Amino acid sequence: MVDCLDDLHEAVTGGVGIVMVVHGADVLLGADHLKVFMMVLCLAADRANTAVDPDGDLRNQPVVIEHFVFLLDDVRAEEFAAGIKDPDVVVRVEGDFLMVALDLDVWRPEAAGRP
Repeated sequence: MVDCLDDLHEAVTGGVGIVMVVHGADVLLGADHLKVFMMVLCLAADRANTAVDPDGDLRNQPVVIEHFVFLLDDVRAEEFAAGIKDPDVVVRVEGDFLMVALDLDVWRPEAAGRP
């Protein structure tokens, strides 16, 4: 996952952040490991965004993954959000959209200039 997301660098995106869209996300609500799935997506995106170069320094490239968007058909976004509530992630509902990202205050509270 990290390798695939890491391939979405400036040459592919033109330096513009992208959004990963999950259509028909309703079916995920009943999954046994929904929180784990959400965390894997967020961690993979975070890792791709903060990868280091061979010298161990953070690469100087724009953030490529800004967030994931889950499109719901039958379940209300608030109901889906309640199913994935976790202190390690930020869950936002905007209209019909559900957005989830790592809570950088938890994951990297001391990081200066984080994306």
